[in-house]
Amino acid sequence: MRIVWFCVAAVFAASPSMAQTIIPGSPLLRPDRIHPYTDTISLVAIPKDSAQRIAGTLVRRVRPARDSGVAVFRETQEYTYATGETEVDTLDVSAATLEPMRVVEINNATSGHELRFHDGRLTGAVWSADSGRTMIDTPLGAAFFHELTTESFLAAFPLAPDSTMRLPVSNTPDLSVRMAAFHVTGTETLRTAAGAVECLVVQESPTTVAWVSKSDGRLVRLHWTLPNGTEIWKLPTRDIPFLGLQDLTTAMQHAVVGADAR
Repeated sequence: MRIVWFCVAAVFAASPSMAQTIIPGSPLLRPDRIHPYTDTISLVAIPKDSAQRIAGTLVRRVRPARDSGVAVFRETQEYTYATGETEVDTLDVSAATLEPMRVVEINNATSGHELRFHDGRLTGAVWSADSGRTMIDTPLGAAFFHELTTESFLAAFPLAPDSTMRLPVSNTPDLSVRMAAFHVTGTETLRTAAGAVECLVVQESPTTVAWVSKSDGRLVRLHWTLPNGTEIWKLPTRDIPFLGLQDLTTAMQHAVVGADAR
């Protein structure tokens, strides 16, 4: 992680300031804007009382594929953390609706899950070194987006200036669905290795801000604050030299605005 959307699509298109609830298969989605890519992304941690450091590196790949004869977008994420821990995630979503079809997550090769979404059910296995292997077979409720979708496939979502988008999202193996809100608070031009990129500034929570390219919808940069005050930036490794004081100040300003709005 049905509503008929065709009768409301025109209303939403005419009023971008309205909150739009988007579900898999909505005609407002633009899967045609998702393109294959491979990128190396860094997690940059800036603790309150110590120097900036690389907390982890992610290699992300998105490509078209087929799953059980169905066209899908396949995302693979390979995390390597400074602690030595690793994580490998693979997500298949329908190329037509972005509904999840298959997900595999493996942590340190000792725990993880492999699950399929089909025929209104979630089936597969969850395992860990402590608890062994448990088989899963449970009914699914209303359609939702997998949480991994909101970064890699963001280009398909209808973000626009002065708009709020709500998505039903869930993570696996826990299928609790929450409504994630993405509020576009303004625009800003970011410095990157490829040059200046004009971005939509998207408030995801009081402590999380995303910068999304206006031209192609890709996620350019993500910033959030941990409870202990540590700042985390998630951005292409090649863009780290362009992460400066101006960016830090801007992120804090947006976090304050978001908190006030709530």
